Amino acid sequence: MQFRVKLLSSTALAAVAALAASSVSAQDIGALEKRVQALEKSGGGEYVARSKKTMNLVLSGRSAHMVRLKDNGQTSAIIISGNAETETMFALVGTGKVSDDIDVKTTIEFGETSSVTQLIDSNNLTDDQGTFNIRQLNIKLTSKTYGAFTIGDGSLATDGYNGKGDMSGTRLVQTDGGAMIGAEPFKNSTTGANSGITGAIFANHDAGRTDNVRYDSPRFAGFQAQASFANEDDHNVGLNYGADFGGVKVQGAIAYDVRHNGGGLAAGNADANTINGSIGMLLPMGLSAAVAFSDVDADAVNADRDKIYVKVGYMFTGSELGTTMIAVDWSRNQIDNLTNDEGERFSLGVVQNVEPLGAEIYAAYHNFAADRTGISIDDITVVTAGMRFKF
Repeated sequence: MQFRVKLLSSTALAAVAALAASSVSAQDIGALEKRVQALEKSGGGEYVARSKKTMNLVLSGRSAHMVRLKDNGQTSAIIISGNAETETMFALVGTGKVSDDIDVKTTIEFGETSSVTQLIDSNNLTDDQGTFNIRQLNIKLTSKTYGAFTIGDGSLATDGYNGKGDMSGTRLVQTDGGAMIGAEPFKNSTTGANSGITGAIFANHDAGRTDNVRYDSPRFAGFQAQASFANEDDHNVGLNYGADFGGVKVQGAIAYDVRHNGGGLAAGNADANTINGSIGMLLPMGLSAAVAFSDVDADAVNADRDKIYVKVGYMFTGSELGTTMIAVDWSRNQIDNLTNDEGERFSLGVVQNVEPLGAEIYAAYHNFAADRTGISIDDITVVTAGMRFKF
């Protein structure tokens, strides 16, 4: 839609004459207004066109960086990088209304690839400036009555289900995945050579993001159903829950994901079906607890795997800066292969909100252990410190 702004030469001359006069009476102003209205009705003069504003646009983003001291039992290194759990990114989000019941949202979101710390290990340190990669490019229509429909590149319906129950506030440095270890190879304690196991064993089996069509139902009694369909006939269905019982917050989710051609979980063209979920609670005093789990059934031989994750956290306000959050966690990942590969990890982390700046400062200690039948393997330790600023 458009509206016209009349630019009439006679009107402009009349306005200039009026302003040039030393005094202007109310009668003169009234006569001028009538003259303007008459000229507008006549349709004379020229005009310029301007689009009517129907959408709002918001720019947001974050900058996240960290330093890690990594030791694999044979060598160590200080690594400066981004953070794969919360990579540096920016987003352009447009919002508008189609009707009283339907809202529209468009998202264009890019992230910086040097933040993907899985690409850095202590034997292969490079000065990688990175490039921006697509995180989301999608359109979302939301109806208060019927729910939301999304199409484009973005989160699958069950993306993040592994962390739904985690309300500790420390997920930017502690999760059930292996972002802090990356693809670092575990070393054979006897020979110093690579053991054949890397940090990839600590995969969290989450759904992730890709091109898809997605539906999110309205929430009923705290429950919400979600489903998505992606290329290669991949599909995801899930049910999440959230409620507050007298100040006790409870959140949880369970998902069933079907991925063809491996989906990053199995070699070759094998299919992989995954059950994934979490549940947790947050008490009014600031104490939280969460459990996450996953079970991957892959068609490839010796590719089934499972994970269990436990986390306990506590948050409090100890200064004017904002909330302080501390947590301890533990996980075990297993692969059903001939060598019975297993990974076990624990960590202690702290995150300090800096509310006046919209920032967080964090630090953590991680210990990663791997086990394979017939060999002895060194642990990998990672000490991390970093910060994130959001705008």
